[in-house]
Amino acid sequence: MPMFNPAHNTRQVSLLRLINPHSRDARVRIRATDDWGTRRGDTVELRVPAHSARTVSAQALELGLDGLTGRTGRGYGKWRLTVSSSRSIQVMNLLESPTGHLTNLSTRPGR
Repeated sequence: MPMFNPAHNTRQVSLLRLINPHSRDARVRIRATDDWGTRRGDTVELRVPAHSARTVSAQALELGLDGLTGRTGRGYGKWRLTVSSSRSIQVMNLLESPTGHLTNLSTRPGR
């Protein structure tokens, strides 16, 4: 994912939507690299239950909230996320405006 806003950008909130269409849970790992090209913090891990979806905010990634294992910590500039999974999942990069509108920034299906 080439661009993911940091948690301190509250006017354009980045959200990572992970969709698991399978009948078994998916184990997901997320690595974050900042604008300086530095990998920050931990590899973040989470589980997406079968036939369901999870939405993860930049704040949750940076602080390890919402049942995530690990945290990225704070980076410099925007994030670039690398998402891997034990199952084929759909990955969406969403941007929420102050008015609550969502924009899908995904450029191609993620796996």
